[in-house]
Amino acid sequence: MSQSREREQIYSTMESIREQALRHNPALGIHTALSWQSGWFIHWAEGPIDGLRALFDRVLLDSRHTGQQVVHLSEGRRLLMTPWSMMLSGSRESPEELGRRVQALVALRDLGRQYAPHSVLRQLIAPMRLGAALKLPDPECYHRIGVCSAWGTAAFDLVEWLGREHGVDVQRQRFAGETGLDSGSEYVDFMAGAYPCRVIAVARSNLTHGLRRALMQDWDLLALVFSGEPRHDDALLERVQESMQDLSMRPQLLAIAPDAACLARVVHHERAQALGLVGCAPVPPDDHALLWAELSDCLGQLQAPCSAGWPVPTLSLRA
Repeated sequence: MSQSREREQIYSTMESIREQALRHNPALGIHTALSWQSGWFIHWAEGPIDGLRALFDRVLLDSRHTGQQVVHLSEGRRLLMTPWSMMLSGSRESPEELGRRVQALVALRDLGRQYAPHSVLRQLIAPMRLGAALKLPDPECYHRIGVCSAWGTAAFDLVEWLGREHGVDVQRQRFAGETGLDSGSEYVDFMAGAYPCRVIAVARSNLTHGLRRALMQDWDLLALVFSGEPRHDDALLERVQESMQDLSMRPQLLAIAPDAACLARVVHHERAQALGLVGCAPVPPDDHALLWAELSDCLGQLQAPCSAGWPVPTLSLRA
C-alpha cells in the first residue's frame, strides 16, 4: 500500500505504470495487479522472491507515491493469472477511511493472522459494510455469487433490482487489463438467511481480466444468463472456459436460459467443454424475481461460507 502524490489524471498514470511493468516483469516471472482508490495505490505482485525484492526496491524510489508499507506477505500458489491487470475505483470514501482499514489489516498480521491475498484486496477496495455482517466474527465470511449475461444487461439489471428490493446501495467499479479491456462491475450486499451475501454483476469481457480471475476463486457460484442467440451464448461459454483455465478453485456454474430449447443447446455445448454445470433453469432474463429465486435455491444448498484467514509466513521482502 502507498499513498498517491497525484490526484488528477490518475488513469493515465496507471497506464504509464502498466507500460513499465509489462516491459520488465514478465521476463522475471512476475505477475502484478495495481488498484487505485481514495488516493491509495494497492500493489499486488506474485513471483520468485528475488524478483519481487528487486521490484519493490525499484517501486520504493518512484516519486509518484509515498508512505509505502507491506500489508500482506505470503508464499503459495499463484492467484494472478495474467502479467498485468488494474482497477480504478470511484469510491467516495476519504483516504483516512481507507487508511484505517490498512492499519487494521497490518495490526491483525502483527498479531499472527492475515487473510488470503484476494481477501486482503477485497477488504481494501470492496469491504463488506452491512451492519449485521460486521457483527459476525469474520468480516470475510459471506457468500459470493457472480452473474454474467451472454448479451444485454441482465446481470446488471438483477443487481440493481436486488439493491431496490433490499433498500441498499449498489457499488460500482472499473477494471482494465494488459491491453485496455476496460469493463465495469457492480455488486450489492444483503443478508440471505443467516449469512451475508454479495451478488456481483460481471461484464463479459471482465471474466478473463487477471484481477477478476483472482477474485472469483472463492466465489460460491457463477450464474450464466444465456440469451437464446447461439453466437452470443457460444461466445460466453468460450469466455467462461478461458476464465477458468488453471484456476485451482472454481465457482460452481449455473445456467439460466430463456426457454427449454436454448437450455438444451447450452447444456450440450457445455458438456463438450466439460465446464461442470451444477444446475440449469429456464427463466426469462428480465424476470428478476424468478432469476433470484433460482439463485437463492442454489444458495440454500451451499455449505456455510468459510474463513479466508491464513497463518503468517516467515517470509521477508528484505534479503
